[in-house]
This record gives sequence, C-alpha cells and structure tokens, in this order.
Amino acid sequence: MDNPIQDRQHPADSTIFQRWIQIGTGLLQNAAYTVYAKVVSIRGDITAANPLPVAITSDIEIGAVELKDGASDTRAKVGTVTTIAETDDAIAVQAPVLGATTDAAVTTDANGTISAKLRGLIKIFADVYVTASHWLYVQIAPSENHLGSVGGQSIVVSDAMTRPADTTQYSTNDVFAVNITVSGVTANPGNGLCLVQVPAGVMDTTIKDQDMVTLSSIAGTTEANGDFIATKVDATHFTIPIAFVHAYTSGGSIARMFQMNLARVAGGSGLINFVKLKMNTTVTLNAVFDLYSFDSYPSAILDNVQQTVLYANSGRWLGTFVAIVGGTGSGGTGSDSNLAMISSINIIFQAQAGSQKTFFRLVNVSTTGFIPTSAMNMTLLVGVIQD
Repeated sequence: MDNPIQDRQHPADSTIFQRWIQIGTGLLQNAAYTVYAKVVSIRGDITAANPLPVAITSDIEIGAVELKDGASDTRAKVGTVTTIAETDDAIAVQAPVLGATTDAAVTTDANGTISAKLRGLIKIFADVYVTASHWLYVQIAPSENHLGSVGGQSIVVSDAMTRPADTTQYSTNDVFAVNITVSGVTANPGNGLCLVQVPAGVMDTTIKDQDMVTLSSIAGTTEANGDFIATKVDATHFTIPIAFVHAYTSGGSIARMFQMNLARVAGGSGLINFVKLKMNTTVTLNAVFDLYSFDSYPSAILDNVQQTVLYANSGRWLGTFVAIVGGTGSGGTGSDSNLAMISSINIIFQAQAGSQKTFFRLVNVSTTGFIPTSAMNMTLLVGVIQD
C-alpha cells in the first residue's frame, strides 16, 4: 500500500473532505481496484481541516445515545415539556395533576382527583384499623347469631355487695341487697344536675361509677326519686342526670342490685354458662336463694324488702337460678365462708342498646329464713361466652 491514507471529497459537498484508509487491493474483471475504509470520529467525519478524531465536551460521547431530528440532523434537547418539535425536547415529561391537598376525600366510585381518591382510601382504612394493637375491626351484620364464631371468648365477671350492719332475719321472698342512706341533695355547680351526698366509704365499694341505682323517699328534691345512672364526683358524692329544682328537706334511700358488664360491646350478646355465690360468713341453716337475671334495669329493691314480681318486667327477665349456700358439712372448723356453684346454665343474654350490663337480683326463698351476720358480704361471679 503506497498511500494507505487519502483525503477524498464528500460526494455531495466538495468543500468537505473525508479521510479513508486503504485496507487492500485486488483485480475485478481484469481491472485493479483498491479497498478503502471510511474513518469516522466521535464528532463526525474526519476532514482535511480536522484530520484526527477529537472529542468535544458539547457532543454526546461513546456509550450515550444521541437523539436527532430525522430531517435536519438537529440534536434534540432533554427537558420537561408536553410536546416534541424539531428543536424541542426529545423526552416529554410533565408532573401529573394530583389535585389540591385540601379537596374532599372520595370514598365511593365517584369522580375525583388522584389526591382525593388516595385520601378516601386512607380514611376508609383508618376507620377499621386500630393503631395501638394493629387490629382490623370486623363487623357482623345485625340480627344474626354468630355466637362464638367471631371474637368469641370466655370470661368471668364479678360484683359484690355488703348488706346493712344488722342481723335482721330474712323472710321468704326478701331481697338480699343494700340500703344506703341519702345525706343530702344539692345542685351540682358544674352543670346544675342533682348532686347526691352519701356516707363516707360508700363510693367505689357499694356504689361504683356508672352504676344503675334506685333512689326513693327523698323529701323536698322529689325529682331525684327514680332509677338513674350514678356518676361519681368524689368520695361522698355522685350526680344523677336530672336537673336540681327543689330544695332537699330530709330522707332518702338508695337501692342497688348486682350488675356487671357481661357483653363484649354495647348491645352485645352471649351465653351465661355458670354462676358462683360467695358469702364471707357461715350460716347455721341452709340459705336458699333464687337469682333473677335481667337484660335491662328493672329497679332495685332495698335489702330485707319483699320482691314484687311485675309483669312489666317480664320482658327484661332472662331466667332464674336456684342456689343453696351453707349448711351442715359445708366447711370444717375455722371456715369463714360459704360457696355455691350453679353450672351448665346456658342462658342467652342480650344487653340493652348503649349498655354492656346484665342485672341480677338475689332473693331468699328459704321457708325458715336465715339470720345473716352484720355487714355480711355476698360476691356474685358469672361465667359467660361473649359473642
């Protein structure tokens, strides 16, 4: 190869030279020919004015892709627009319109921005998710019986009452309960409701916050007589949800019955499967009780007062259990209590709307009666399977 590198004119433009390298010779139909390879730089053809490959910073170098317009060979730019023209960006990118962050959440299939729909999903999820326990709520359709199928659990709930400090014998059909004296009734400064005063030691032991109680024989503030929810204020006062109108003059008694939250949720249901009675004393003769159960409050009866069975309360009545407490052989020397267990009851309960409570009234049915000890305590334990 006498002259392996030659500069030749561009076939379309005589002002542009291209550099060629001779790579071989030969004969074709008895005519000599020379084979050349065209040399191309990263910036374009090698010319007489530009004999060596030179990389320029404004060009796209090896390893990249250069986008150009097909008609004019003009390099495209990269930017964020919505259309492409000859001198415009090669890649069209624009942020989608998500919508205002203050628009209303869309919780249905109605039209809405992406932001609104995402906020709607978050709102729906927040309604069924418990952050602290990482639980999801599951709601069963009303009026369906799913006893134990979802969330069913067995629990034992208890309540206790201490009868008056006397030893008055119980007659047949006398109620075992409490008899609390009202010390006074005034207007609660905060809301004008009746503020009931009781002796020290009653609140949190005999009357608990949110208990149902029955007030009677209050003179003067007669509006305070009736069945109410007691809301604790302090160690000697509770309010009832009725406005104070008339000045208190004298008297007043408070009755309470056994009550406990058997339902898992307000208005919930379940199955009572056993009942246990405990006395903190021994008795000489058998004490025989009927335990009446109610799914709503039937008015409490004072201790040692005859039970009145009213037809109006029949819709609240769940059932009655018989318990025999004490008797010969119930405990050896040194015993200080008596127990009674009633099992395999299987009574369905349904708490009233807005409440988890079930109520129990203990009635003496012994024909001979029994003589209690002073301030005797009776504890009632109820085992349930909650829906």
